[in-house]
Amino acid sequence: MRSGICVFLLSCILLLLTGPAQAVGVENIDMIRSRFFADVASFADSGANRVEVYYKIFNDGLHYVQKCDKYVANYEINVIVMGEGDRQVTAQSIDKTYILDEYELTQSQQGFLVNQIDLKLEPGKYALICKLIDHNSKDVSNVETKFESLAFDPAGSLSDIEFLQDVGEVEGESKFLKRGQTTVPAVERSFDSEAQRLGFYVECYLGEDVGKRLSLSWKIESRHGNGLEEGSLPLVGDQRTIGVSEYLDLAALAPGEYEFELALLDGKRRLAARSTRLFVRWSLASLVKNDFEYAVEQLKYIHTRDERNELKEAPDSLRLAKFEEIWDRKDPTPGTTQNELRDEYYSSKMEWPIFCLAV
Repeated sequence: MRSGICVFLLSCILLLLTGPAQAVGVENIDMIRSRFFADVASFADSGANRVEVYYKIFNDGLHYVQKCDKYVANYEINVIVMGEGDRQVTAQSIDKTYILDEYELTQSQQGFLVNQIDLKLEPGKYALICKLIDHNSKDVSNVETKFESLAFDPAGSLSDIEFLQDVGEVEGESKFLKRGQTTVPAVERSFDSEAQRLGFYVECYLGEDVGKRLSLSWKIESRHGNGLEEGSLPLVGDQRTIGVSEYLDLAALAPGEYEFELALLDGKRRLAARSTRLFVRWSLASLVKNDFEYAVEQLKYIHTRDERNELKEAPDSLRLAKFEEIWDRKDPTPGTTQNELRDEYYSSKMEWPIFCLAV
């Protein structure tokens, strides 16, 4: 209760000081509060393409019923694909049960579940409607986005880029199994700059280039034309289809929106290319590292002048530790991993991109 009152008062103060937040291009959508996300990627397959629909639900985005010593959420996912002329092409519906051991986990803003639904689609442009129905609360949430089932060139091509939150060895059956590894998707296409890594999976379709020594080049460039990072990975094209999963370093990138491009190369000859957007999320570590003066200035609404001077006087190597120490003093729930006051403060002051329309 003390945490809720503290967060409510802080929200009121920020509203008076900064005015209402604006979400460019989308009306009546609170993206910071959205707890349901979806994404799509297409891969070549025998016959029609394999289109994978990924969805992510945060723990606190579901309602739970206590059964014995467990907390149970029951939900339904409806996937509808629309083609030309708003004609329904295909649809799937699945019912799932999500069980947590502790009440605190049901309120977690960090805990989440991720799952995948596979479709078969001919090449073309489509619209996806992904609907979450919470059977306990009867709440309904939608994600709508446009996507393309790609037309792959038999002479050489790349699949869509699937962003990853984790890659592991195969242990039994897995919905995320791809070519000997489990690849867990990063559904929001956003990455924590504090973790400093970007994971991706892509399939290279080699056509007539089987047996050649190829390379996969990558480039991450700011949407504003700066902040360029690039490199390449060697490939041995001993099969017609090669699955590549890799992690790239994000340490040099400030929070913001970027264009990510992959290119399949034979020497300097470009065989195929694929690009998409991603977002590097804010973290206290990245803010302190990339713009220390701005990080200190942002504290003027909640920290005293003496506390801000304390930060300014800290040596470079201790800046982050000093920031965390000052926020710990105002933690409404000391002893827990979450500082609700800090999280609410920064979520109210940071801008976020919109990749999917979550309502």
